[in-house]
Amino acid sequence: MNPRPHILVVGSGLAGMYYALKVSSEANVTLVCKNQLFDSNTFWAQGGIASVMKEDDSIEKHIADTIEAGDGLCDLNVVTELLSKAPKVIEQLLHDGFNFTRNADGTLNLSREGGHSEARVVHAQDRTGEYLIKNLTEKIKAHPQITVLENTQVVDLYVNENICTGAWAINKTSNELILIRANLTVLATGGAGGIFKKNTNPAGATGDGYAMAWRAGALLSNMEFVQFHPTMFYSKNGNSFLISETLRGYGAELKLPNGDSFMQHYHKLGSLAPRDIISKAIAEQMQLNHIPCVYLDTTVFSEAELQGKFPYIFGQCIKHGINPSRQMIPVVPAAHYFCGGILADTSGKTSIPGLAVIGESACTGLHGANRLASNSLLEALVMADNCSKQTLQYLVDLEYTGEKFLNIAPVNLVSDEQIQKITNPAELQNMMWHFCGIIRTESLLKLFKNILPEQIKEVKNNIREYGLLPALIEQMNRLQTAFLVTDAAWKRKESRGCHLYKNYPLKLSAGAKSISIPYDGEQLIHIFEETIPQK
Repeated sequence: MNPRPHILVVGSGLAGMYYALKVSSEANVTLVCKNQLFDSNTFWAQGGIASVMKEDDSIEKHIADTIEAGDGLCDLNVVTELLSKAPKVIEQLLHDGFNFTRNADGTLNLSREGGHSEARVVHAQDRTGEYLIKNLTEKIKAHPQITVLENTQVVDLYVNENICTGAWAINKTSNELILIRANLTVLATGGAGGIFKKNTNPAGATGDGYAMAWRAGALLSNMEFVQFHPTMFYSKNGNSFLISETLRGYGAELKLPNGDSFMQHYHKLGSLAPRDIISKAIAEQMQLNHIPCVYLDTTVFSEAELQGKFPYIFGQCIKHGINPSRQMIPVVPAAHYFCGGILADTSGKTSIPGLAVIGESACTGLHGANRLASNSLLEALVMADNCSKQTLQYLVDLEYTGEKFLNIAPVNLVSDEQIQKITNPAELQNMMWHFCGIIRTESLLKLFKNILPEQIKEVKNNIREYGLLPALIEQMNRLQTAFLVTDAAWKRKESRGCHLYKNYPLKLSAGAKSISIPYDGEQLIHIFEETIPQK
């Protein structure tokens, strides 16, 4: 094996970037992102990193909060390991020059979010994700052992006899199909909030990692557990943004249009209850009162206070004609985070040799049926660190090194307008919100589960006709991820965590993780097999 193995990292969020930097001392790394390097879910994360950092807090308290939020499906060993390692990762970030928000006395300013019994969220004002990504981007671009491929859409994993040795990808600028060979392929592709009409994710969150791994034969778990963030800014024109949970941790309260509070009827923590409980409560109140949104009351804070502690949120509210020191902020729940994903251990090991997965793409057992706020950036960092330390054990041999290139100009050139008609992502987003949203019913899930295979078949036919267009690849990933979520939701005959099943309102006594059905179709690369170089 090459003294310096080649690692392929797919995805440029916190998990992917941090892993690439950590492993670059012992491997050559190719980091692939389908848009720009900084374009990821992490960039939009406002809250921060949950970690025990003060004397009157404890790992045991953090574990208890995580287990309670996970509603009976968390793996205690996984929770204990990842949460115990969090303080060391924070200390490493501080050592590496990351400057998080501090108090006047120089100590870290720790915020409190929903479901947490203590203030333990390390943050950079209300733009933690943006701060992390900007700093990591600079380090990645300056690193001699890391090659970055931007505007590159990964099509499929390259798997033979259940061993992954790289991936096929399309350079969207040159329209070349590239076979990138690697001793280890690491998926850090984030989630799939973009398959829902209302979501807090960037447009690129289309379930690419889930779909690619499924097509390659990997096991996926708990895909029914999609967490809806309770507070996305409500806008009639759809121009929305996330309202961080830290506002509620700071003292903001959820209210109806008449000013009445309602969360005290649902949970002892009121507006600081876990996200699944708040999202369900808001959905119920909107339905009962026939209102398009509820409100977050921030009028108890001064303008200077809000500008100082929440500059991004304050600025965005002003842009939308709301002064949060004088007016309540209109909010609705929106798809936010996937608690399930590709089945992996805490170091990213999957069911396929040569393939690892870290961050939101992975399902380790940390989140269970519902994620505790700010445990996601924690998981991304600790999993990336763990995976970097295990990388040498995960490597597989290659038949040859290097890449293959092939120009794959589409069979029929199509305009952007035609592509929109062919793919129509908005149609799927609307259907996903209607058929498999916050409150689910057996009849709608079953109907949608039967509709999706026909739509998947249509995309396959479009690939045969038009070629491996990035828009078609994304649409296939959206549809296959939607199928995985819908099928898992239909099969779980209970209500648990962020899975609210109207036909089955009770929780089963014994919680069990779900495993997605095996894939029984062709990889996209094989559908367009005439473009593959002969072996």
